[in-house]
Amino acid sequence: MFRKIIRFLKRKYSLKYYENYCRVNKRPPYNEPLKEHFITHNLYLFLRNKKYPEFHTDLKISYRDIPFKESFSKIRKKYGNPEEFAVYRMGSHALAMGAFKKLVLNEENKIVLYFFDEVLVQFEYLIFHLKEKEYKDVLQRIVINKYLPDRAIANYEGFYIEDNEKNQISVFWNGFDLSIKFLCSSSGAYCETFVDYYNNFWKQKKKKPEDQVTIN
Repeated sequence: MFRKIIRFLKRKYSLKYYENYCRVNKRPPYNEPLKEHFITHNLYLFLRNKKYPEFHTDLKISYRDIPFKESFSKIRKKYGNPEEFAVYRMGSHALAMGAFKKLVLNEENKIVLYFFDEVLVQFEYLIFHLKEKEYKDVLQRIVINKYLPDRAIANYEGFYIEDNEKNQISVFWNGFDLSIKFLCSSSGAYCETFVDYYNNFWKQKKKKPEDQVTIN
């Protein structure tokens, strides 16, 4: 009986279950973690916006006690099932996103974990409805004090930080909401698949060569 329950729970978060549920019910089975499509939401992770400065840190980039490359099943075992969840087909791969209640401090923030083929490659810390002073205070406390203690960069609305292993932090503030993304250095396949999906699916109606993006 226990094994059947485990198989059922695993199946509930599979790409096949998610796609079949959407097809039959004309809606997703769970509330989605992101308000916009994951492609537009994460594009500047892979195609860096040159208006934002880039910085280097000698400290290894990490997030809390959650290691990169952890499996989806181990995360669920530790934090329970995600309260918000979505999974998308990207060619022969699957990208799943989950927001876990145990990782959320209050209703004004959210932590979204990204699993590429069920392996954790990206975290995102979302904080909503911030005023400018609040944004600067949060950014100073979470990012700058730890990774860039000698730099005064709190006035930037966006920037990138990279460590010696090429792990990455990207920060974006739109005047209301703050997004802090942590990307694993060993996410090359995720990066390539994301850009390929963007070029060949997301922008399939635009066939001009200048519309295509490449990885530097």
